[in-house]
Amino acid sequence: MLYTFRILLDCEQDVFRDIQILANQNFIELHKTIQNAFGFDNTQISSFYLSDDDWNKGEEISMMDMAGEQGEGAAYSMNDASIESLVDTNGQKLIYVSDFLLMWCFFVELVKISEPIKGLEYPNIALSIGDAPEQYSKDGDIEFETDAVNGKTDGEQDIFEDFNDFDDYQ
Repeated sequence: MLYTFRILLDCEQDVFRDIQILANQNFIELHKTIQNAFGFDNTQISSFYLSDDDWNKGEEISMMDMAGEQGEGAAYSMNDASIESLVDTNGQKLIYVSDFLLMWCFFVELVKISEPIKGLEYPNIALSIGDAPEQYSKDGDIEFETDAVNGKTDGEQDIFEDFNDFDDYQ
């Protein structure tokens, strides 16, 4: 099956990408495609997090196998986990954090499950809206607050209120 994810970058402008990826591909492929789609250089550690409908972070899908001797650490590895093993329902959400110093946060939602198109290579950037900021343009002294990941900014404004409006671009 073919999964289409909408990836919204948490920044001041409306910047998002639709990425198509085969269900049996792994999270490292999705990671690399997101980095490419937003013009990032793919040199920083990143993680996906399973999420609920309110964008609360759940289990981690780490870039590196973080399991220690006692089994603590990330629940899943990007290299080992196929997309379909953890995501299988339209509307399912993930949080993707890239560069743990600058804390680029992306909100990822599965918006469509369909049959692959013959002759097209996957992953594929199907839609690109808005210009992403430069990767290193962000202030490195930012304190990461979980409220920002959970959908609230300093003014308690819901940054997701317009998220579903992007369906108009499909």
